[in-house]
Amino acid sequence: MLLPKEHGAYGQMAMPLVTALVVAGPSPMAGAIVAGFLAHEPLMVLLGTRGPRARREAGLSAPVWLGALAVAGTVAGFLALGQTPPALRWTYLLPLVPAVLLTREVWRGQPKSATAEVSAATAFSLAAVPMVASAGAPVTTGLSIALPFLVVFVAATLAVRAVTRRVRDGSDSPAGRPAGRPAVFTALAGTAALGWAAAVTALPWSACAAALPGAVLAAGVAVALPHPRHLKRLGWMIVGASLWAAGVLVATR
Repeated sequence: MLLPKEHGAYGQMAMPLVTALVVAGPSPMAGAIVAGFLAHEPLMVLLGTRGPRARREAGLSAPVWLGALAVAGTVAGFLALGQTPPALRWTYLLPLVPAVLLTREVWRGQPKSATAEVSAATAFSLAAVPMVASAGAPVTTGLSIALPFLVVFVAATLAVRAVTRRVRDGSDSPAGRPAGRPAVFTALAGTAALGWAAAVTALPWSACAAALPGAVLAAGVAVALPHPRHLKRLGWMIVGASLWAAGVLVATR
């Protein structure tokens, strides 16, 4: 089977999904999310993004896997939609819009662009909302799961991009330091927005507490811009921040 090679995407897919399953219960939407995630690699192979060798070696299996996953994901998605109250079916648009943007970037041969990576992080996070809705839980529960992961994943994605840009521009060059500003802004603005929402809406304060360590980590990395050789360690730190978010959200459900 052709498995996605972007290791960070596994956490972005799994953390909100598992958290939603624990908090709200099972939903066919989980199958649709996993199928969409797995379909990414055969699509990349067929489009030639993985190179001519991968397309030559997996040219026969890729369309089979892509077709099977597309059917499985579509069936699971319609099953989830069917058991979602009609008044809440709009929630499926939340992950669908960034998923369409991601597909467009992949189709254009730009799977590593900022738009593609941010869209992937956004889609996986917001998928928790329709997943929770299809399981019969309130939209507020879905948002309390999706929004903390959204802040952490998007800020971390932008921070990692700023670190990798150091290879090309240098951390002390005019282009190096400003590269981290989007991550810092996302971390600060996202955490502030969660705090505001908890103060004036039904969103629980646990959503803000869940996002805080990951947001602080992303902002710190974006400011410090460590050498790219530390990316593996940084990746594990992001995993730890995601586990913290999941633990807080489950413990305070």
